[in-house]
Amino acid sequence: MFPIEVQTIDTGDNGVALGSVTKTITVPSLPDLVMYVTAVAADSVTAMTFGGTALTKIVEDTDGDGKASIWRLTDPTPSTATLSISMSSISSTFGVFLCPNVDTSSTPEDTYGNTSGAGAAAALSITTTKPNDLIIAAVSSGLGATVSPDTGMNQVTPISGACTGNAGYQYAVTPGTQAIAWTLGGSANISSVALAVKHLKEIDQRDSELTGTTEPSISSVTQDDAVISLVWTYDATP
Repeated sequence: MFPIEVQTIDTGDNGVALGSVTKTITVPSLPDLVMYVTAVAADSVTAMTFGGTALTKIVEDTDGDGKASIWRLTDPTPSTATLSISMSSISSTFGVFLCPNVDTSSTPEDTYGNTSGAGAAAALSITTTKPNDLIIAAVSSGLGATVSPDTGMNQVTPISGACTGNAGYQYAVTPGTQAIAWTLGGSANISSVALAVKHLKEIDQRDSELTGTTEPSISSVTQDDAVISLVWTYDATP
């Protein structure tokens, strides 16, 4: 599983339609990096740029009382630059996910999906094909219904006010049907979106492609908060 860094933007409920939202984001220099941005708002987001480079909208649902979408920028330039979001909404929240070690040899997403409907639970299923895919999800519930994640979902700061919603991420350890579930605090017409990000091949998969000594040895271990980094040493002599 690859680590991610999450940053959030919450406009709150100021009762005034916003034409745009901007925030300074620092993108580190990391291998095979992809930036994803989740958008939960009362109205649709029309465009996003980072440092002037446009993000691509991957999935969107606009049929609920609120709107939800996920956007992507592959290989963003390592820098501190402005994330600009074009929209018209009185309340919104955005999650910025910086994901290294993504398989960008083709489309970075394994799969994605969206759904909308009324009810007490916002449920969406997507089917993954690779082990340990990272799932990023967002949900917008419209007026008056709080949203909390079900077990397994790591929550991004939720919003409340004119439009309530949430975003988060989880790992799909085993390929197959993945249930993306949120619990609503009331009845609402929801919009729910999710995608699965492809990681690069795991260490044990790389082992089988090497000749010589394929059993790795650990030469160093470092720990920074919740991320433990291992340095693997191989003898790949033919």
